[in-house]
Amino acid sequence: MMKKKMLVVNGLEFEVIGQGKPAVKKIFTDLAERHDYEVEFVHDDGLYCEGDDWRSAALKVETRGPNWVKHSEEYLAKVKEASVVVVGFSAVGKALMDAGEKLELVAAMRSGVENIDLAYAKEKGVQVCCAPGRVSEPVADFTCALILDANRGVTYVNKWWKPGLEEELQPYFYPELYRDLTIGLVGFGIIGKKVVNRLKNFGFKFIAYDPFVTQEQADEYGVTMLPLNEVMAKADTITVHARLLPETKNLVGKKQIACMKPTAFIINTARGGLIEEEALIEALKERKIRGAALDVLQTEPLPDDHILRTLDNVILTPHLAGMAGDMDVVSAQIIAGYIEDYLDGKPVASRKA
Repeated sequence: MMKKKMLVVNGLEFEVIGQGKPAVKKIFTDLAERHDYEVEFVHDDGLYCEGDDWRSAALKVETRGPNWVKHSEEYLAKVKEASVVVVGFSAVGKALMDAGEKLELVAAMRSGVENIDLAYAKEKGVQVCCAPGRVSEPVADFTCALILDANRGVTYVNKWWKPGLEEELQPYFYPELYRDLTIGLVGFGIIGKKVVNRLKNFGFKFIAYDPFVTQEQADEYGVTMLPLNEVMAKADTITVHARLLPETKNLVGKKQIACMKPTAFIINTARGGLIEEEALIEALKERKIRGAALDVLQTEPLPDDHILRTLDNVILTPHLAGMAGDMDVVSAQIIAGYIEDYLDGKPVASRKA
């Protein structure tokens, strides 16, 4: 009797699976051996089919989904025999699932499933899971750093201070409002909760919007749940932690930005598409809000001549909030646990379809 096959795929050049990283390969090799599976590590360069670099390709999958990707015949032949396919950012669309004659489970080693056609997976009876929270620790740390930076003016003073400008920059040297800050979270999931836990000893107050979180659940964290526009209006700093879905695109739009205090900051370490960028730029240019700290943008990498680079009330970082620690190993450990549950016939906690 032939062993079932587990296919582990690296689809982008910064992913190391299949390129010899011992710790990651061992995780899946050991998993396969425990369940009498054959494991094969393969490369899929389909994301490059339209000539993109890896960052552009990943962003295109985020916005367009996976079905534009064209895989090689050699790769699809590998998929044909696989019962379990493990991917990072590699696309799992109709072509792949049609090729996967024995496919039972697709496991994505990332926080979301934007690179997987969930509707088609459900139609085909293919289970899907991902690794939520895989970069939650570094993203929460980075978010807190930006919140503190914005409110204490670390980057601003470093960039703009010169002798004689002390009076002009006084709000950044001696902020009147600091210990009494109200932090507003748009999205109160894994990362939002970790942000609150990290910041609560600063004496800040916390409010949040999340239609999937009850006040009873938020009470444990000392957070008051409010409607979105009320959070936008009452917070001194807004930090965005929602998933980017069709229904959350431009979740923070012109109307929501118009609710903000003129002294308020907005922080985004989630996804650029969650904020209506043109409305944010207008508010920053006209000083309708105090400033923004943005790790994610609608266009990445940001062009050198982009207007956001010219504004003195913006902190920009290049989508690196989650880039800390050995996240490849952490991701592999999380998803291997979910795969093991599936192979043992147990419910998969992160199952999406």
